[in-house]
This record gives sequence, structure tokens and C-alpha cells, in this order.
Amino acid sequence: PDPAVGAADRALAARARAGDAEAFGVLVAAHLPRAWRLARRLLGNAGDAEDLVQDAALRAFDQIRHFDPARPFGPWFRRLLF
Repeated sequence: PDPAVGAADRALAARARAGDAEAFGVLVAAHLPRAWRLARRLLGNAGDAEDLVQDAALRAFDQIRHFDPARPFGPWFRRLLF
């Protein structure tokens, strides 16, 4: 893992938890491709994967206050797919 990416994610997550929607968008956008690939492998359909990832992004927005910024964002976000 790249320490610079982790630090950037932590900073964005802290801003997002404080209500910064732009920081949330940047944070989630960085993790969308990996989440989409996982959803695509699980579902076998690109359209369904897109829907699942979009739903996860909305859940992340609703639940960001529960995210611990001391932990990596990517795994937390991908867990929201299930």
C-alpha cells in the first residue's frame, strides 16, 4: 500500500465526515474502479455491477460518519457492496 494514498484518503475521509461533499466525491471516485471490478466479478453483468456500486456509493454517503478514518477507506467501501 502506498502511504501517500493512505494519507490522502484519511484527509479526504476526515473532511467528508465533517460534511465536505466534494471531498467525499473525490474519495469515492478513487475507489470506484476497484469496487466496480469486484461487483462485475460477483454479478457477471456490467449493468448490474454499475447499479450495485452506485448503491454502495449512496450508502457510503449516508454512513460516512461511521467510518473510522484511521482505517483504510477502500475495504470499508467495498464491504458496502454486500
